Amino acid sequence: MKICPKCKKIYDDSEVTCSDCRKKLKNIENKNTPVGVCKVSGVDKMRVHGALEDAGIPSGEQKVKASAEAITGDDLSGVIITVPYQAYDKALDICIGIGVVDDDTIDEKTKADIEAFGIENFCKECNKATALNIDDVNLVTDMMGQ
Repeated sequence: MKICPKCKKIYDDSEVTCSDCRKKLKNIENKNTPVGVCKVSGVDKMRVHGALEDAGIPSGEQKVKASAEAITGDDLSGVIITVPYQAYDKALDICIGIGVVDDDTIDEKTKADIEAFGIENFCKECNKATALNIDDVNLVTDMMGQ
């Protein structure tokens, strides 16, 4: 597999450049290399980190190019959530389950994994993760008085 050094998106070995930012791809040689699993902002950022933490997957963030709103404090451009390459498939499944990754982003391997696991089982796991994260979000918003 290969990775874009700028946006952390992963690609098959046959690819040469990133389709998003046109950077030359590098080979992933370490199973702990941080790779991008999704781009989020606001409450979704908390939901993703919470769901990944519940699954025992370490996660980080890479800021997306700042927008003009960053100066005014209204910057909603978000971050790229990164996970170790070895945990990418599981992390992507979690992000799909909580609804922060569009179906267009899902590759054929992931679709096959979901089908093999059984869509009913997959949805049960997603609902568990979502319920836990909704509770966390409600707790935070209650604490903030919103």
